[in-house]
Amino acid sequence: MRRLALPLIALVSLCLLATAGAKKAAPPPVWPGETWERGSPESQGMDSAPLAEMLERLHEDNPGIRSVSVIRNGRLVLDARVAPFTRVDSHVIHSCTKSVVSALIGIAMTEGKLPGVDTGLTELFPGREIAGMDADKRAITLEHLLTMSAGLATEDSYLHDWTGLNEMRQSSDWAQYVLDLPMRAAPGERFEYSNGVAQLLGEMLQDAVGMSAQDYACERLFAPLGIGETDWEEGPPGRSMGYSGLRLRPLDLARIGYLYLRGGEWDGEQLLPRDWVAASTSPRVAAGTMAPHYGYQWWVSDSVCTMLGYGGQFVHVLPEQDLVVVFMSALESGRFFTPTRLLHEYILPAAVSRGPLPENPASLARLDALIAELGSPEPLPVQPLPAAARELAGKPQRFESNPQGLVSLVMDFEEGGAELPVAAHLAMGSIGIRVGLDGVHRRSELLGRSWAFRGDWQSDSTLAVDYESIDRVTRLRTTIHFEENGLRLEIHNLVTGRVSELAAAPE
Repeated sequence: MRRLALPLIALVSLCLLATAGAKKAAPPPVWPGETWERGSPESQGMDSAPLAEMLERLHEDNPGIRSVSVIRNGRLVLDARVAPFTRVDSHVIHSCTKSVVSALIGIAMTEGKLPGVDTGLTELFPGREIAGMDADKRAITLEHLLTMSAGLATEDSYLHDWTGLNEMRQSSDWAQYVLDLPMRAAPGERFEYSNGVAQLLGEMLQDAVGMSAQDYACERLFAPLGIGETDWEEGPPGRSMGYSGLRLRPLDLARIGYLYLRGGEWDGEQLLPRDWVAASTSPRVAAGTMAPHYGYQWWVSDSVCTMLGYGGQFVHVLPEQDLVVVFMSALESGRFFTPTRLLHEYILPAAVSRGPLPENPASLARLDALIAELGSPEPLPVQPLPAAARELAGKPQRFESNPQGLVSLVMDFEEGGAELPVAAHLAMGSIGIRVGLDGVHRRSELLGRSWAFRGDWQSDSTLAVDYESIDRVTRLRTTIHFEENGLRLEIHNLVTGRVSELAAAPE
């Protein structure tokens, strides 16, 4: 018996060591209900200090980021809005729409309404007469369309100043316009980002399912994900745009990112085939522009797959970190990649552990205070009214003929007033706005959309007015110079970088 004791003890010890070293089973996924479950950064293995540093940076120098949301392990650990954008506001997601259309194509395939990715162009658009149908064009497949490698001479991205996009939009049949374009390269030969090709995908989808992309998405995608109110701009009448136009709230857009993070599963239901998610977010072609690779309407890097839209709409999905990060923005010209830099400089360094960290009340309080300050800034003291403003108060100023269609305006300055009422007469009619002079934006409804205005005296003769469309990538700064014979306006489009000037004289 004594001879057996040592081997038996050794065997038990080996079993215990093997059990201790075995990888623990991953906890079941957390699924959001009507709202996301919240958790402190530390409870989800993130250090709140770098997140606070990121918000401090935005407080000091914000190029136009309107919201940032971070979801770790299925829990919302950071959700900040930058005034005047609020938690109830939705935002156009521009080319992130392409990734949504890709998801809908995957769903339509599982329902047998669309064929496989090897299907050729003539089968995808049956009954159409397509110009220039040579061997190369005949070889275009659905996969080529999905990966932006069709080879069509679309010339419709920012690289071409949107020339082809404007031509497509002015045509009577958007799909036919794109199908009839000549070939620039053989299919699959190279990547060329194309809004027109994305529009073809949307047209193909809507033909196949017999309804608009918005209606199909509401039934098959948005409702199961718990996404309620949506808006999707039409292209051709009755048709959702295929390349852009979808408007969502940040935390609803995060649900789509989280669906992909979970391999197409949502609360026990496989909404998207797992292999479609894998194919969509894998490097299919070399891109080398916004990211090294492109999948099925997704940008792909080594460890990040991204939905990306004009003006700074980003959904970063990081499976290895169990992270979804959403930015919505109206970024200044030349600062498009700021959200990606913030991801790598602050958010990823904050993700230091897969398990919980000790809570850090001081750091968390700092983070919460910054969220509150960004979302609802305290009013500042109102600057004394300069003599130039008192002189022009209430007096109409008439403008020279201009492309903006501005005919005249009246500024009703009041001594000590925190708001500046402005009445503007445009070629299309008259509007009234309010400009905050205490550092806080004032919102006005103009032509069916919500705008926000804030002014700041740069000198006794110069007033700078910042204004933006709440749900669109539109931010401007008009610098008003009060001169002896009237006004001179410098209008700076912060997103495009374009500057124009107007002059006005008293009526």
